[in-house]
Amino acid sequence: MNKRAKSQGTYKHRGKKRKSYKKRGTLLERNVAWLFSTLGFDTKTNVQIKNHEIDVIVRSNGKSLAIECKQYEKSHLTVRNLIYEWATKRQILGVDRVLLVLWGSNVKDEDRKLAERLNISIWDEEDFEKIFNLALERKNAARDYILKEFGLNPPDPTHLDPILEKFSEVVPNLIKHDTYERFTIFSKGWILSGIVIGLLYPTFLSFWILSIPLLGLAWTYCYVKRIRWERKVLKSVIKKLSKVRGGVTTSELAYITKKSEKSVKKILEYLRSKGYVKVLGDLWVSENIEKP
Repeated sequence: MNKRAKSQGTYKHRGKKRKSYKKRGTLLERNVAWLFSTLGFDTKTNVQIKNHEIDVIVRSNGKSLAIECKQYEKSHLTVRNLIYEWATKRQILGVDRVLLVLWGSNVKDEDRKLAERLNISIWDEEDFEKIFNLALERKNAARDYILKEFGLNPPDPTHLDPILEKFSEVVPNLIKHDTYERFTIFSKGWILSGIVIGLLYPTFLSFWILSIPLLGLAWTYCYVKRIRWERKVLKSVIKKLSKVRGGVTTSELAYITKKSEKSVKKILEYLRSKGYVKVLGDLWVSENIEKP
């Protein structure tokens, strides 16, 4: 893209200049819409969904992509605040993916990583120019790139970042509650032995039956202690991961704790109800740290 085209607010493609649209929407929105439209995607601008206006909405094969265009010389929002804002909006709007096109802004690597975990992609000025020029020169290659870039396949849990890998080596042992584990083994053994010995010695059977309520109370006490311990560990893990990588998803927590997503989700909902954590899109973050 040459300097003259940029200064005039137009792009050159196929030997012609693309005219500026001043009546509706910004030039950036129109150029983004033209890019996706020319690559064969169903594209609309200034769409209202659930009382929210989306700059550009792209649909393909039953999937939807919401695009927010920002020219930072006119905006006071930080990139990270915009990511958090659209993480919540994505859930409200029900779109599969979000693309933030940020003109005139330097995007940090940590912001890109945070956005990616929230199903948000970021294009800065350089990124947009590259894909725009690719669309002019190799249309099919540009379309394939966008299909891959905004694919909705879940990430492979075996390819975690090094931070999560380290947590996955420590947390499973940390989250175990030894008293509960040992008492559970003892309880099973006591129940089994009581059945077997009770058949041989009726006197012991009466004593064994009387012990069951006490055993149940003791087991309940240990179970409650275990739940409280798991909540404490997860709260600490989320707080640490919020500081070093901006948060963690439910599936990532399930992986590093070696627990099911259902059980992890139950603990997370409890922590959220108590105000310890909050969810931004798919990402759980601690309420007790300041945002970077």
